[in-house]
Amino acid sequence: ALERIGHARLIEANQDGTRLLLEGLPVEGLRDWDQGRAKTVHFVDWEHPENNTFTAVSQLMVDCPGGMSKGSIRPDITLFVNGVPVVVVECKSPNLSEPLADAIDQLRRYHNARHEAGEVEESEGAERLFHTNQFLVATSYDEARVGTIGAGGAHYLEWKDTAPVPLAEVQAELGKPALSSQNKLVAGMLRPAHLLDLIRHFTIYQQVNGRTVKVVSRYQQFRAVHYTIAGLRTGKTRKQGAETDGRGGIIWHTQGSGKSL
Repeated sequence: ALERIGHARLIEANQDGTRLLLEGLPVEGLRDWDQGRAKTVHFVDWEHPENNTFTAVSQLMVDCPGGMSKGSIRPDITLFVNGVPVVVVECKSPNLSEPLADAIDQLRRYHNARHEAGEVEESEGAERLFHTNQFLVATSYDEARVGTIGAGGAHYLEWKDTAPVPLAEVQAELGKPALSSQNKLVAGMLRPAHLLDLIRHFTIYQQVNGRTVKVVSRYQQFRAVHYTIAGLRTGKTRKQGAETDGRGGIIWHTQGSGKSL
């Protein structure tokens, strides 16, 4: 089913691929399996991250449509959950003049976003790698940003926190006195439990100026939701002796940081 996704536009194929990951696939029953009842087969165990296989592949080669004449793409790192590609990472040396811009441009080339935007005439990528993609990472270690398919450079943003895991805990895990931008993004977004949570609960599709766009949470939203839920679950009430009800509080966000979402 994942290999047979077919749409003229990548965003529509991505919606179908993401829906399959989230909802699973209904299949006919087998005679000696649960009395032949129909089943839904799930690609991911969302409730128990430890039951899934997380794989990082360096320099994965994917042929572009059109055969040898069109060549292939080789993302620096492709991340898989149970064999399904969900994240593509492009790494650049911090010594380059514009490493992040170069990485984002390459990510856009890989999934034909430059062609769709009219920046180049011909398709130049391998879109099928991105049918189940959830987000794209551009990094130069000193600076790392995340975006989604079709996004321009202005929409690639930093992930500046590791919440709900404290920064100090991540520093201890890595044995580092300070965390780089790349460290924070990896620990905040790519920790297995966080990655599955982001895909399942913090990703939506929206209509913006007549086109469908994919939106993944910013770190402020992810952090606020987790802290809110923790407060509701563990906060003490006045009846339990608290001076104020610990289940409530205020979330303060700046303009344009995604309060409505």
